Amino acid sequence: MAWADAVLVGARTVRLHGTSCLLHAPDLLRQRLQRGLAPQPPVVVWSRSGALAGDLPFFQQPFERWLLTSAPVLPSAPKGTGFRGILPFDNWPLALARLSSLGWRRIAVLGGAQLVGSLLGAEEIGRAHV
Repeated sequence: MAWADAVLVGARTVRLHGTSCLLHAPDLLRQRLQRGLAPQPPVVVWSRSGALAGDLPFFQQPFERWLLTSAPVLPSAPKGTGFRGILPFDNWPLALARLSSLGWRRIAVLGGAQLVGSLLGAEEIGRAHV
């Protein structure tokens, strides 16, 4: 995960676990800082509904959060949502192009099954960016 520009995780996984993975190894944190990156990669949550409980520990973790959703939401993150930005989801090629436009070309996929299945179905797993 230290090599990743961003991390992609499904909303169900966040709901079930309440958190996302963090880097703890000092050498990996140092490598990211030396490359001019934040200590933790940004986390992009894929959610069809856009609904996540604001009291999850996930929203207290030390990383930037983004929401990728097909739900009808405002074009940017409203104050108090815990997300730096909200990106529209139409399909995986367009969504990954949007992530790439933010400078996130190497994406680590942390799960869950619906997310991985969706990416596999779109034949996006194994490409240069995922």
